[in-house]
This record gives sequence, structure tokens and C-alpha cells, in this order.
Amino acid sequence: MTSYRILRHITCLIALLLIAGCGGGGAGSASPASIVLTADKTSAVANGTDSINLAAEVRDGTGAPVAGVPVTINLSDGSHLPGSTDGEGRVAFILSRPLLTVATGDTVTVAAECAGIVSNRLEVSFLPPPAGANKVTISPEGDGVFTLQGIDFKDVAGIKVTISYDSATLANPRVEKGGLIAGAMMVSNTTAPGRVVIAAVSTKPLSGSGPIATIYFDRTGTEAGRILSVTVELTDIRLNSAPADVAIPDSATSSTAPAQTGGSQPVSTTSSSPGTPVGTNP
Repeated sequence: MTSYRILRHITCLIALLLIAGCGGGGAGSASPASIVLTADKTSAVANGTDSINLAAEVRDGTGAPVAGVPVTINLSDGSHLPGSTDGEGRVAFILSRPLLTVATGDTVTVAAECAGIVSNRLEVSFLPPPAGANKVTISPEGDGVFTLQGIDFKDVAGIKVTISYDSATLANPRVEKGGLIAGAMMVSNTTAPGRVVIAAVSTKPLSGSGPIATIYFDRTGTEAGRILSVTVELTDIRLNSAPADVAIPDSATSSTAPAQTGGSQPVSTTSSSPGTPVGTNP
């Protein structure tokens, strides 16, 4: 009888060990023991489209991947990016300039954290766009005529330009769409004296150089018409703000010929096809 009891106890013990070895019939997954952070590069251009791809990989004590655990990317500027590992124990993050509060050109430290375990640290930075990228200029083309030019545009999807002009020397502005935005939808607002607002949206990225628009004014008085200021807002194909370099040449004044009305200048119309003047919109 004693031998029988001993044999039964041994059998039960073996069964318990087998159950434990199989995970206890549905026990929790392995615990994270390490996390490694990698990046495809350590710097990108701060243009709203360039990005740095991060990947965190979580392993348990045996080196096996740990799936379905939360991972957080912590940045030294105070930003946090949450994620969760896939079946291979990996999780990917995309780091772009709008996520950072640090100034362009500064370096930010990045680390991944999972279950209180912190990964290796990486230093990444976003560099200023190349000089001349997304440059906008305005220049006189004749008496009361000014051309708004885009230079070296890179994947621009939206444009808003506000032009302030001397209403004592220029009046009745009419806007004609330029070749650079030929495939875009454009509207203009010229109702406020001394100001012209031009906006364009394109479903395809605008790249390269060319005229954005030509503005025709009636001259008033004998002094040269003057452009006072130009402000530009650009949006990239990801709907992020894109940098713009605005230049107004000192020669941004029209000639001093007597004021003209009508004549060979285009009349106002609501058409927005390429090369056709676009009239005032409320």
C-alpha cells in the first residue's frame, strides 16, 4: 500500500510539472527582459515630409520575441509615442519634425521603454531645408503688372499668399493663374483695398519652378506702384506646414508711366483654367 501511495504521488507530481511546462493551461506570455531601439538614419530635413523610421524589438530572457506588449518611445523634448509589439516582438514608429518641440537643427534623445525596461538611447536631429527650397518671389513685369514666382518647390500641395500693396498707387487687382499651379484649384480675394489673397490646392504635389500667378493692377497717380509685403503659407502632401523662403526684390515697383485702366490688361472673370484671369472671390 505504501508503494502504491508513493507511486501515485510521483505520478501527480509529474503531471503538475508537465502542466507547468505547457504554460499552466493558458498562463500569461513570457515577460520582457530586453528592448533594443534602431533607426534607419539619425537626421532628416525639417520640411514636414522627411522622417526617421524607428523600430523597437522586445525579447524575453531566452531571447525569444515578446508579442502584444506596449512600448513607448520617449523623447527628450517631452514627447511620447505609444505602440505595441507584433508577433515578431517588433513595433515601428515614424518620427517627423512636427512631433518635435525643439528648434530645427537641435538634437533630441530618443529611447524606447517596455515594462519598466529602457532601451539604448539614440540621438536624432532635423536639419533646416536647403537654401532656396520653396522660395517665393514677386517682381514687376510692366506697368501695374507683377508676377508671383515659385522657385524649387518640393512636394507642395497647398499655397496661400497674402500680398499687401500701396493702394494709393495701385487699384483694381486681377489675378491670373500661373503655370506652376496649372493643375491646381485656385481662388483669389481682392475685395480689401491694399490686399490680395491667393490660395491654391493641388491633389498632386507641386514641384519645380514657375509662375504661381500674375497680378494686374490699374495705376493711380503718377508714382510707381509698390508691393509692400508678401506672406506665404505652404502645405506639403502630408498636410503639414512646409517652410517657405520669401523674397521681395527692391525693384518690386511698377513703372512711373501714367495710370492705365482697361486697355490691354485682362478683364475680371471667374474662370480658373490655366492662363485665364481669376476674378475676385468673397
